This record gives sequence, C-alpha cells and structure tokens, in this order.
Amino acid sequence: MKSYSYLLPKLYAQKEKFLTQQTFRELCDAESVEKMAQILREHNYKINTGTKSLSDLANQLELSSQEKIERIASLSPFEAEGLIRTLLFYKKTSSIILALKIFESTGNILDAVSAMPRSEGEKFRTLVEQGSLSPGMALPLIKQAFDKLLIGDEKKLAMEAISAVDEGADINTLQLSLFLKMRSSIMERIDSIGRIRREEVLKLVCPYIDISFLMIAINVAKSEKGNRAVNALLEKAHGCKLSGKDVLEALQSDSVLNLFSRVIVQYGSTIEKGQNPEIYALRFLKRKLMKEVKIRYGSYPFTPALPLSVALAIETEKEEIMKLLMGMSSGEQCSAIIGKLSY
Repeated sequence: MKSYSYLLPKLYAQKEKFLTQQTFRELCDAESVEKMAQILREHNYKINTGTKSLSDLANQLELSSQEKIERIASLSPFEAEGLIRTLLFYKKTSSIILALKIFESTGNILDAVSAMPRSEGEKFRTLVEQGSLSPGMALPLIKQAFDKLLIGDEKKLAMEAISAVDEGADINTLQLSLFLKMRSSIMERIDSIGRIRREEVLKLVCPYIDISFLMIAINVAKSEKGNRAVNALLEKAHGCKLSGKDVLEALQSDSVLNLFSRVIVQYGSTIEKGQNPEIYALRFLKRKLMKEVKIRYGSYPFTPALPLSVALAIETEKEEIMKLLMGMSSGEQCSAIIGKLSY
C-alpha cells in the first residue's frame, strides 16, 4: 500500500536539488554546454557527459524531467497518482502538438523531433519516414498519428479531445481542445477527494491551469481570430479564475494586455507600474505556484498536494531552463534572459 509517509523522504531529497536564482545565473554564464550539463547533473538531471549542443541538452532535459515526474507518480497513493498522470498526459500530448506545428511550418523532422520526449520522437520520425505524417495534415491523419504515438489512458483522453472538434479544425483548435480535456479530467479527480484536501490541491492546480490556459487561449485565438470552432470552444472554456469568454471579450475589444491584469487581480495582486502585463502576469503566477509548492512540503495532514507540488515544481523548473536555453540559442545577453525568468 503506497503512503505519503513513505513518499515524504524521497520528496525532501528532490527539494534539495531544485535550482536557485544563483544556479540559473551559473547556467547562463557557463563557458560551454558541457559545463551546463555538469551543473544540471549536480541538480539531479540525467544529462550525458558528452553533451555538446544546446538542442541535445534540451532533449535530455525534457526526458529527465519526465522521468522524475513519472517516478513521483509511481510512488504516490492512488488519488495523487491520478492527478500527476493527468498532467503527464497533457505534457506528452502538448509535445506532440508542438512537434506537429514545427513540422508543419518548417518541414524539418529534426527540429520537430527535438520538441518531443525521445521515445515519442523516434515513433514520430518513423511515421514521417513511412509517409504517415506530412506537413499540413488534416485532422483525420493527425488522429491516426495520436493513435500510434500514445497508449492507454493517454490515447483515450487524446481521442476524446479530437472528437470534440470538427474534422476541418486545425492544429491550434486541437491544442485548445486537448487543454480543455486535461482541465476537465483533473477537476473531476479533484472533486472526488475531501473538501479540505480538495482546497489544498486547488491552491496548486489553479495557477498552473490559468498560466496554461492564458497562453494557449490567446495564442490560438490570435492566430485563428473569427474561427467558429475556436470561438465555440472558448465560449464553453474555463481555466480556474479565467474563462474563455474573458479571452473572447479581450480579443474583440483589442485589450489582450488588460486580460493579464484582470487575471492578476483575481489572484489578489495588481500589475506594477511600468511592467509589461504579459511578462509580469506569467512571472507572478509561476512565483505564486512555487510559493504554494514550498508551503505544501511536509504540511500535515498529508494530501495529494504533497507529491503534486513536487511534480509541478519539476515541470515549472524545466520550463524555465528551456526558456534560458532558447534565449542562449538566439544570442541574447544573460542579463536579458535572467530578467525574463520567474525565479
């Protein structure tokens, strides 16, 4: 029988390995990719000693973070495991969507595969070589790709998300549908646990969901403004404290930046004068998430929030490292890169 008491020491071990602001500066100032790999290995990431390129480092980082979260899920009691695996489903399907987008825009299989965990990337490459995947595919062919790339509950949830949109829908509409399926599934799991435990979990999940929803909804709606399929999804969509109608209204009145301010107010804060609303809002929500993560460590009585907090922290940290790697690959100065991070 899995228990939180058994899991706690392992979570504390992970806590000691999280990166600090100083670590991010060391990564950015590192004289080589090999030095960056060494720093990440010291923080419990499985990175090969011979790693020499930023793209290879990013691939290994993605895989290592996924393995960390998988391990936490496998050691967690049932109610927590289900929540974490739902997040893993979304993480994996999102990487496939990103790979499809890259492949659609560039036709470059190597760039597309670099956005995916290694196992799915190898399958993706095989599908392209067999002619089953090609740039600009229609939804029925994308459905076939998901059918071959995913298994079990992941496949089931992905197929349900695809079935929720018209066959003529594009990849952006599908991305929004996948997010809404993840949100619905995780909320159903949260509703099944006791009230006090549910409130603890929601304090963690809501910032994460609203961060994701804010970026996906706006990016999709911007690229497909006026698309009936997208608008129909947004009309029914909800994050936690943000609704799809909020996004639609902001787009219709050309006040997208005000939407970020509105989200911050919902979480009890305001945009500081002179700050970019988008950057500030995302930084605020991620920092709020990390604050909740620290509070959950060792809090008693133990709840699903305990392992979930660590899983979300790992995912958030990985996203910040990826942001740093992207900045470095585009030649940005370290000071500019560090200024955009949420740590």
